[in-house]
Amino acid sequence: EHTCPIIADFIKNAQLEYMQDIDNAESAGIVAADFNDIYREASNGNAKILYIGNNFSLQGRIENDNLIIEKPEKEEPDSKELLLDIMEKVQDNGGNIIFMDDILLDKYEGMLLVKRY
Repeated sequence: EHTCPIIADFIKNAQLEYMQDIDNAESAGIVAADFNDIYREASNGNAKILYIGNNFSLQGRIENDNLIIEKPEKEEPDSKELLLDIMEKVQDNGGNIIFMDDILLDKYEGMLLVKRY
């Protein structure tokens, strides 16, 4: 993967700033890291920023407003990519979505939401 050094530096610096923003949000207690909590906050319009790992995927289905997560190798017939539903809810309610290097979000299993309040 070849990226212009100026662009690579820009991305690296932006991601360092995002990590600082995440740390600040954790200190303020406005972070959701559980996938069902993320879905609920996004559905309720309380999503300020959704951080997603570049290669993150979330397979499963929605039952009674709860995410039923499935391992990709055990995909059920009604299984789908849940990340798209979450992203749509965030955007529909005026939130932002930021993609980051996967390793930076390992602690959060690939996805993290900063709430508005």
